[in-house]
Formats: sequence, structure tokens, C-alpha cells
Amino acid sequence: MRKVSILLIFILSYINITSFSQPVKNLYSVLIDYANTYKWNAQTNDWGATLKQMYIYNPDNHLFQQITLDLTVNDSVARTTYFYNQSGKLMEYYSENKLQGNWIYTRKYQIEYDENGRSSHQYVQDFKNGNWVINRRQDYIYSEDNQMIQCFYYGKSGDNWYLSSIETYYYDEQGNLTGSINQDINGINVYQVFYYYDINNKRIGMLVQSWVKSTGTWVDGYRDFYTYNSCGYKIQKLRKRFTKGEWVNELREDYLYKVTYDNLNKNIKIPVCHNGHTIYISENALQAHLNHGDCIGECLVEKDRFAEQRKNRELQTFKPPFTVYPNPAKDMITIRFDKDFNNEIKHIQLTDFYGKLIRTYNISSDDDFTIYRNRLHSGKYFIRLIGEEVFSTMVIFE
Repeated sequence: MRKVSILLIFILSYINITSFSQPVKNLYSVLIDYANTYKWNAQTNDWGATLKQMYIYNPDNHLFQQITLDLTVNDSVARTTYFYNQSGKLMEYYSENKLQGNWIYTRKYQIEYDENGRSSHQYVQDFKNGNWVINRRQDYIYSEDNQMIQCFYYGKSGDNWYLSSIETYYYDEQGNLTGSINQDINGINVYQVFYYYDINNKRIGMLVQSWVKSTGTWVDGYRDFYTYNSCGYKIQKLRKRFTKGEWVNELREDYLYKVTYDNLNKNIKIPVCHNGHTIYISENALQAHLNHGDCIGECLVEKDRFAEQRKNRELQTFKPPFTVYPNPAKDMITIRFDKDFNNEIKHIQLTDFYGKLIRTYNISSDDDFTIYRNRLHSGKYFIRLIGEEVFSTMVIFE
């Protein structure tokens, strides 16, 4: 499967900051400062730091350069440089590797846009024998509501382009990308990707599967999990790879942020999320708040003390009318219904952590019901009781 690196830069700008009870317009940005990459060591059963990504920005706060440091040798080993047009659109970027102290060009990407400002083509060039050689191209197709719905991948033979594969994208009602499938020119599957979101439409996971022609089945490849701070900025990516029948840790990336200012106003007030509430502080007080775990920006979800109290009461009132034990479990779990439970249960569903249905059990009584693990992998699952009402609880297989 071709590897595509996508760099997400979270920029928060043009925010109205209140100073002395009067709205004052100050410009600042929250940017990724650097990212640490860790690889999983199966022998020590622990993470080991391997790489550090440093991000450098131009005066417009667009990413100018990304430098990769190899922590095992404490030296830079790769870098990518980005170029923009006057309106701030990314036009070109190229990568380099360091060899014997010298930077060597490796690959360049050039982007073209249509009349609506959407990327329409991307050309990929490799640096060979002192020259840039174009050998791949991507053409993008959009829907009427400007969602990218297809990507056509082309290779090059001599002076002629040839279509190698087509990737189709799917979205939910909120416009979130939920999946894609890549097929070759004969319509044979190559790989597919599933994306998962939380209630705030933050992407929290991704699953990649490859197609096995000989068996005609999809095989799990790897999956990513994303963690966000209370301001909504991604602070970690965890990748697990499916190896020998189980999911194994592979790599982890931790992201750290910085704030930059577009003016020298000493009265600027910066929003931080403090204990679930957005407060505005001076620049001098920022570091102290960060040291105590606060994040820069407004709270993604503002806490409402009264709403929390109501929610707690509702959780007590609508507590699932059953108990699952043991939990965590190793071989099997048992569902025991409360004695005063009179809801007519039609069936029980077992889903994975993302809600994908694994098994369905039809039941006709409120006797204890046992679910055997069989070949389920270690991890978190959900038990759902479907009847006049729907109840759900999480279970863990170790």
C-alpha cells in the first residue's frame, strides 16, 4: 500500500480577546512546536524514543520546514520544506535526507488548484542523477458540496501516463470522512480505510485493511488511535499493527504546542482551558498554567456544574439493569439481569470499541447469559441489550 504522509497543522487565529471588559482584536496562533516519536520494544515491553520532529514556520505562521532528528545519533536525518503562493496556498514541498553531512534531494510534490481553489492535481517527482523526474500523478474529483469523492492515481512510462488505481471516499451526514476504498483498474480491491469520530466530530481512530486476492478477504493491517486535550488539539497518535493474530503496539507520536503572537500588545489575554472552564490570562501567567496541565485555547466542552449534577442523577436513575462479570475477563463473561428488570429483551449484541457488530445473540428469558471469548482479541468491547429500550456497557477481555 502506498504511504501518504499527511501533516495536520492546528492553527487558531483571529480570536477576539477581552481586555478590561472591552473586546480587543489580537491575532495569535497555536501551532505544533515539535513531536516525539516512540517505537515499541517487544523485548522490554516499553516505548523507546527514536525520532523528534521539529516544526519551523514562516512569518505568516505557515509551516516552512519540518526537520527530523534521529535521537539515537542526536543529529538531523531528514527534512521537508514547504512553499506557498501569495494567498497562502501550498504549491510545492520537497524532502531531503542527510547523507554524510550533506542534504540530498529525494522527492518533490507539486500541487495545482482549480478555479474554486480546490487541489485538482498533485505531481510527484523523484530526484535521480541530478534531475527531477516526474513519475506519478494524482487527480482529484469533487462533489457539488466540495467533498473530495475520488482520487485517480497515475504512473508514468516514458512520456505516457497510465491509470494504476482509483480511490473512492465516503462521508457521513456531518461531512466527516468515514471511509475509503482503493481499487485497481480492473476493479479489484487493494486496500480500504475506516475512520471513527467522537461526539464532537473529532477523529479518534483509523483502521486500514488490505485485500488478499488468493482468499478474497480483507486482512487487518494497522489502526491508529488519536488523543486530544481539553482544547481539542491532538496530543497523541498511537499505532497498533495486526501481527500473528493480535494487535501489537508499533509506534506512538506525542505532540507539543506553542503560541505565537502577531503583534506586540502587552495587554493581550490568552484563553486557556482550566479545570473545564475557559479563562483569559496574561502571557506571563501562561507557562504556570501549562505546567499545571491547562491547555491553550477555549475548552472544547465547557463544563456546566448543574448539567453535570443532572447527568449524574440520570446515570443513577438509568443505570443498566444488569451486571457483567467478571470484568475484565479472560475466557468468558456472564450477564446477570436485575431481579426487578421487566423489559423484554429481544437480543444481545457484542460490538468492538468502535461500534462494529461482532455477534448477535437471541434470548427469550432473563436467566444468566454467558458469552464466550473464543477468538476475540484483547481489548475493549461493548455489550448492548436490545429490547423496548437499549442499554449498553463496556467489557474488557484481557
